[in-house]
Formats: sequence, structure tokens, C-alpha cells
Amino acid sequence: MLSRDGRYVLVFNGEIYNYRELSLRLAEDGIDASGSEGDSRILLEAYAHWGLRVIPMLRGMFAFCIVDLRPQSAGVRALLVRDRFGIKPLYYSAGRAGFLFASETSALRRATLENVSLDRAGFVDLIQYGSLFDSGSVFSGICELEPGTTLLVGANGSVLQTERYWPNYSESTPVGNGRNAIAPTPSDPVRVVRGLIERGAREQMAPEDAPGILLSGGIDSSLVAALAAQYANSSPIATTIGVVGTSLEQDVLHARQVARRWGLELRERWIDESDVDSLASAWLEATDQPSGDGFNTFVACRELANDCKVILSGLGADEIFGGYPHFGTSESNGGSLCARLRRAFGAMRNVRSSDVSPPDPRAVLAELV
Repeated sequence: MLSRDGRYVLVFNGEIYNYRELSLRLAEDGIDASGSEGDSRILLEAYAHWGLRVIPMLRGMFAFCIVDLRPQSAGVRALLVRDRFGIKPLYYSAGRAGFLFASETSALRRATLENVSLDRAGFVDLIQYGSLFDSGSVFSGICELEPGTTLLVGANGSVLQTERYWPNYSESTPVGNGRNAIAPTPSDPVRVVRGLIERGAREQMAPEDAPGILLSGGIDSSLVAALAAQYANSSPIATTIGVVGTSLEQDVLHARQVARRWGLELRERWIDESDVDSLASAWLEATDQPSGDGFNTFVACRELANDCKVILSGLGADEIFGGYPHFGTSESNGGSLCARLRRAFGAMRNVRSSDVSPPDPRAVLAELV
């Protein structure tokens, strides 16, 4: 997509949730964005107007590149940006073939003129931890742009600079000094967290389609199911994966409870060794860069693919709200992790006020589900 002034070209993957707000802000600055219905156009015109200042304004899941056809900065030709949590992938390679970027490593492997081999360190990380570290991939010469990061490309295809734009700790005034500084906490953290979760849920609901939900019955997917049931225009469809004789068998029971609570259609998919054998080839062919939870996600998404254009899943809430069973049972130097977290929250709050008791980190879930 070419900007209206003919200077910038946008290559975009993802969705900007708050693009209507950005359109209004452009209008306030005298930029006519009327007729620009899509988020891609608003993103491009916003960058043409504000430059790099627009990046912290963006809310959504995205990976994009903006090429400057009339560069004025010293040697800067292109900008790559990835969303705050890295929901959308963005890989790149800088070598004899020039600077290449894509959402899948397979595209780079086919496009590069160099031999691409397996990166041993990345492969070991993947097998041992189920994820990769240090901006790497499982292939040598192919890097992944980190979440919340921008990358500047020079006219000769070289990487000039990478810079993290989020989290931006300067957005709040810390309490204390140096490494011991603590960002201020809101006076009503449950209300604030609930508001943020609800806003995120509303922004990600497709207005015309019934959303699909990957429902395990844990804290994160249960939160998503509860909010989808309240805010979706069409009744959500949930699916859960069960494996007899494993912890996933118990997950199905939890998923049934959540589905009944919110009146959701629940599709149960039970798998065994024969399913693994029959689906392994299709899964590996569809997998660009493997992950520890890839097979379950692949099977669950296939169950909903014909009926849902948008599929919602939870990620991270079990860590934030202490949802895993071992958080409550792990004993080490002062009791369970949940108890230690509550004491830590209390200590942070007491830096600001000694008369306010710390909140239970799971209070948000109790209100929503």
C-alpha cells in the first residue's frame, strides 16, 4: 500500500484495534483521513504524519514494514515493527541476498541465496525449553524481531539499529531509586486490571462472526470465554482437547463447567496415538517454527476452522493470577508461590501506603467467572 503523498510503502500483517481513534486524532491535526475505512490505510497515513511517534500509540497484533521511497534520514530506508507481545511473527535475514523479511521462516528459506542450515543452539533451546531465546530461530542466518521492538534498515540492506519501544518504563514515575525503584500501583488494581481485560476482549471481537475459543478450563481461557459470552455479537463456539489418562482429561471437565456457566457450545476432541499418527504429517507441514504446544493448538483450530474466522485463546493469565496448581503447592523458603506473591504485592503497596491491604491477585477472576 502506497501513502497518499507517494513517499511510503506499507507491508502489513495483523490488525490495529484502535485505528478509529487514530483517525480521529489525525482529523484533529488537520489530516483528512475520511474514506479510509481500514486499519492499514490509517496506520500508513498516521506514520506519514507522526513518524516514529505513532508506534507507542498502536494497540493490536501486528508486524509491518514501512519503506521510505524518498529517505531524508542518513542511510535509513525501511522500518520494521512488531507488536508489544509478539503475537504476530516477524523474521528477517541480512546477507548476500540483501535484507529479507517475512512472517514465516519458510519464505526466507526459499528466497535466500545462501544455504540455510539448522542452528544447533536454537534447536537445543527448542527441545529443552519449548521456546527460543536471543532473537533466534532454529535456522542459522534467520533472526526473529523481538516483541515490542523496532528495526531500522539502511539503504544497503544492513541493520542499522534495533530499539525496544515497549515496555516504556518512563511512562510512569517510579517510587525509589535505581534498580530498587517500583512503579506506582493504582489505588484500585482489580478495577484497573478488569477494565484492561474487558477492553482487550471487546477490541478483538469480530462484529459479524461467532468467535471460536480454545477452552481448557484454566484461568486464561476461562477469562476469554466469559468475556466472549458477554461481548460477542454471535454466540461463541468453544473447543477443548482431551487425552485419556492425562491431565488433559481433567481439563475437559473444567471446560464443561465453564461452557455450562456461560451457555457456550462446546466441541470436545479426544485424541489418542492413532490421531497423532494420522495428523503428524499435516501438522509438521503447517508448522513454520515448532512450539511446545503446537500439536494441541493445531488439532483444536482444525475443529473450528470451518465455522470461525476468529479464534481466541488465553495466554499468560495462569502465570499472572497464579492459575497453575504448582503455584499453590510449591514450598520453598516461606511457603507457596501464591503466598509469597501476596506478600511481595503487599510490600510494594506499603511503599506508597501503609494502610491499604494488598489485593489477592486472583480477585479479578472471581469477579468475571
